Amino acid sequence: MANLTSDRRIAYPARDLDPVPGYDLVILKRGGRNGFKIRALLRPGERLRKSLLERRSSLVGYAVKHEERLRHRFSRSYRTGDQIGSFILDFAIDFEVADPILLVLSLDSDPLRLLEEKIDALIRSAIPRETAPSFGEEICTLLESRLADIRSFASAFGLKVRNVSPLPLQEVRNAVNVNRELRGQGTTELAFQDERLDIRDLRGAGGIRPDYDYKALRTEDPHRS
Repeated sequence: MANLTSDRRIAYPARDLDPVPGYDLVILKRGGRNGFKIRALLRPGERLRKSLLERRSSLVGYAVKHEERLRHRFSRSYRTGDQIGSFILDFAIDFEVADPILLVLSLDSDPLRLLEEKIDALIRSAIPRETAPSFGEEICTLLESRLADIRSFASAFGLKVRNVSPLPLQEVRNAVNVNRELRGQGTTELAFQDERLDIRDLRGAGGIRPDYDYKALRTEDPHRS
């Protein structure tokens, strides 16, 4: 399964150690107990100051998006609690990378995909048996009430979530109303979606973020402002 965080260019392996416009550069050095240790964190435009004894082959770079307001959209399909109807919701996650080093060390577990699955699980657990017209408000209320949990979950991977929002409420109501009309006509399933982006069927991801001495890494980084 492809790594969504890398595919969306939030964080990905860099071809070389040259600056990437709009990206921080996390440099890892081969060696240490876990195979790599943090060499440097470079802000956009900064270049690595290499030692004369340091070989290029011993260094690995990762580009990490440096932007305060990022947005990730994804879609999920749900069945109503009574298993009669179905609908598709679009979600938007407004976020930024708060800790580029932590994100890089968590990259193998695909933090963006895990965040999608976290939100998806919250919605699935809240779908009532009878999907009422007020279900749109219930989704918003649920996300607002669990936003602190979502933020805490994301922070473990170096992401700072500002907000999570579903599609416009009126469109949810319309989907439910049409569902009821079709049910009265003997139709058993409805698939509704306002706008489909380039979204694939994502069914979860595993992985545990690497554990590391956070304070030590921060003090070893001479370039962090």
